[in-house]
Amino acid sequence: MTRNTAYGMMPGRTPTGPSAIGPGQAVRIADGWLHQHRTGLHAADPDRFPGYYTLHILRGDRIVGMLSVRAADGAVWYHTWHGRFLQMEERPGTGTR
Repeated sequence: MTRNTAYGMMPGRTPTGPSAIGPGQAVRIADGWLHQHRTGLHAADPDRFPGYYTLHILRGDRIVGMLSVRAADGAVWYHTWHGRFLQMEERPGTGTR
């Protein structure tokens, strides 16, 4: 497990080189994992972080969870500790979530 105080946690080592997995492939990997483990859900567009992508999990157009895909090898990390999604807010003046 790697802990990055700026960007969060991801299992394994965070690679320092170029990513083997692109954003479109991260969505396909996430959707494949969801098809096998969480039927009826699909992945939204990814947010890129150093070494991984994080994707909201959707039921229809409603956010119901989150997972990450490691950019080096496509390993999926399902987020279980967040609890139920309530709402998304942007930080004032930054345009970021």
